Amino acid sequence: MKYLLITLFLSVVFNISFGQKLYKKPKQDPEDPRVYDITKNGPSALNPEYTKIRYVSYDRILKELYRKKDAELWSADKFDSEMKLLPAGGKLTLLINRSTMEEANTNSFSVLLRDVDGNELFQKKLDHGIAQFSSGTEGWWNIAVISIPVEIQSGTRVFVIDHPNNKRFRYFLSL
Repeated sequence: MKYLLITLFLSVVFNISFGQKLYKKPKQDPEDPRVYDITKNGPSALNPEYTKIRYVSYDRILKELYRKKDAELWSADKFDSEMKLLPAGGKLTLLINRSTMEEANTNSFSVLLRDVDGNELFQKKLDHGIAQFSSGTEGWWNIAVISIPVEIQSGTRVFVIDHPNNKRFRYFLSL
């Protein structure tokens, strides 16, 4: 009991996640070359759980907006109203897979962004999103898209906090 209380205290006060392994050198995500994983977080043959992120920059969203404007023949007013909705820092997509529906619910997660100096840029506790069952992985999956309202630079650190499992997954963006 004493060990459990000490572990809980350290994890809350110092934000330490016990049992999480880190790569010696950040690993580039093969599906999104701008994202580098720092925390080893699956999936594997023994554990189908994973936490991944994808990033879409402001510039890429803007290019897509211009493409849609031309393809759909938007009026100037429609284009202006869409421009006002663009997030200055782009968008992050969180992809999660867990063994239970409750653990895969998006309101179990928070996202924190820090610049290269460690200053907080943005933090958000995610809203409720019901997980979907995946027969292929025998688990539950979910997706959350997060608009980043502040500009970010290359080297921005992204932390995904999994509250029920007391884990913190770390990434950095190379823009």
